[in-house]
Amino acid sequence: MTFICGIDIETTGLDPEKHEVTEIGYVIKRVGEHKPYCQRADFIYHGHALEISKENHAITGITNEHIENGISLEKWYAQFLENISHWGVEYLVAHNGKNFDRPFLEKRLDRWSVTHQWFSDVHMIDTRTDLNHGFGSNKLSYVACELGFVNPFPHDALSDVSTMLKVLAHFDFKTVLARSKSKDVYIRAHCGYETKEIAKEAGFRWQTVNYITFPKMWVKCIKESELEELRANCNFKISVLDKKDGQKSK
Repeated sequence: MTFICGIDIETTGLDPEKHEVTEIGYVIKRVGEHKPYCQRADFIYHGHALEISKENHAITGITNEHIENGISLEKWYAQFLENISHWGVEYLVAHNGKNFDRPFLEKRLDRWSVTHQWFSDVHMIDTRTDLNHGFGSNKLSYVACELGFVNPFPHDALSDVSTMLKVLAHFDFKTVLARSKSKDVYIRAHCGYETKEIAKEAGFRWQTVNYITFPKMWVKCIKESELEELRANCNFKISVLDKKDGQKSK
């Protein structure tokens, strides 16, 4: 049976060049089973106090007292690899992990000169983009509510992971895995004021999708395998955007 590892990070901000990881939570479980085999959350100590804004503290509840009682990122990764190896984990799961958690953590591990080949190479299932649920939003809290439950402690790393894995359990894993292997593409709807409602009904959003902003455009993220179907079903022109042209947003 397949073992997966759900992971979530909390940070002092969105820019990995200047912000730090404050907390990491992960859960290792077997697909199709409810009870996890390993679940762990750690605060990450950086050898000095961090600049934690009032806004960030209000969201996460994390203070420097928590951080000072944490472990180094190097020690965390060594323990993480030990658990991953012990259970034979085949896939990582994260919510917005492809756009945020993985690249952010990779940059911080690089700064600490920690080799992270397994973490970078393992296939990731992103529950923000890889679940074909058809709900009005792909925010974790929204999807959970649509499925009939609530995340009791949002922005707590371990609680977010547990919620994410419970969401994933509502879908056929093989179908999700297959969809996750199709490339994400960002699509622009070329529509005017008169046709914007049609774009909204087709799932396009104004400017921002997956925390990436394309100024003054109606945009949508889909799988590359679904592009031709979208072209056939849209009665307005669409075009593929370069993700690099977007701007990261909160």
